[in-house]
Amino acid sequence: MGRLIWFSQILCLSFMLLQFRVQSSSPSQSSLDSLLHLCRPEERSALLDFKSTTTNVFNDVTHGLKTWNKSIDCCLWEGITCDKTKDFGNNRLTGPIDHVEMPNIILQNVYLFNNEISGSIPSFFFDLVNLTSVDLSSNNLTGTITATMLSKLVYLGYLDLSNNSLLSLSNNGTSINYSFPNLQYLLFSSCNIHKFPSFLRKAEKLQELDISKNKISGQIHKWEIEGMSVNILNLAYNFLTDIVSFGFGNLEAVDLRSNLLQASLPILSTTWDSMHQLYVSGNNLIGEIPSSYCNYTFLGVLVLANNSLRGKIPECLRNLRLSILDLRMNKFHVTWKF
Repeated sequence: MGRLIWFSQILCLSFMLLQFRVQSSSPSQSSLDSLLHLCRPEERSALLDFKSTTTNVFNDVTHGLKTWNKSIDCCLWEGITCDKTKDFGNNRLTGPIDHVEMPNIILQNVYLFNNEISGSIPSFFFDLVNLTSVDLSSNNLTGTITATMLSKLVYLGYLDLSNNSLLSLSNNGTSINYSFPNLQYLLFSSCNIHKFPSFLRKAEKLQELDISKNKISGQIHKWEIEGMSVNILNLAYNFLTDIVSFGFGNLEAVDLRSNLLQASLPILSTTWDSMHQLYVSGNNLIGEIPSSYCNYTFLGVLVLANNSLRGKIPECLRNLRLSILDLRMNKFHVTWKF
């Protein structure tokens, strides 16, 4: 029994040392081929070497080590617990994400932001069905992400692909009903999107959609947004010319700055106590400020500068709790007395 206890203590110590090494190691500049394995090749080799040092004297202890083999990721071996996160942001990684024969499906979080990763996101990436949080922003990724690809990641809640100037997002057809049951944050700013992602109508938990600084042009039609639920919507710095009244029931912040909007100010939400911030500066909006804007009882920021709005400024705006009201570079007839 004494020898058994001694062996168990050595085994625990070895695992602790291995865990420390896994957490403190960092990939080489071009080692993208193994990043999506929770257990890297050198870690697997160290465990297999340890297994080979055990003798038949401890067969009752090493029985569980029979699951330790090269055919599966070592994070799935009996007795091994791995962190389900890959965080290699700000690591100067270069080159493409190479093909992985057996990507680890228990991987939940991937953070590869602010590197120099190039090429398209390989198809196997979307077979990592347990992913919940992904940040690949600020790289040199190319290609197109389709609704079909994203719909495979049913547990995905956070996706940031911003600042990949050659990466696009496609609806991949409008007749198919996609489901995104857990998607809450989709950040796709400064990419190469040309059309509004209407497939997000099925993202019932969506809290923030940022597709600013893209190439979305023309009009966003009612059918493209009908049924969509979102709290924060950023469409700034695109080429939109018209946008229908959203009618979203829970909009808290909308940014439509620096587009080509030419119509009158739209009513963006009919739940008057939800809107907190509205930015529509740098467009070609005409007409007057609708008096219904005074119904936004919790509106704190209203920025309408640099448009062609005219008429009187509604007196009722003074009753709002505005911390910022920017109406510069318009054609208002000011009658307020401060």
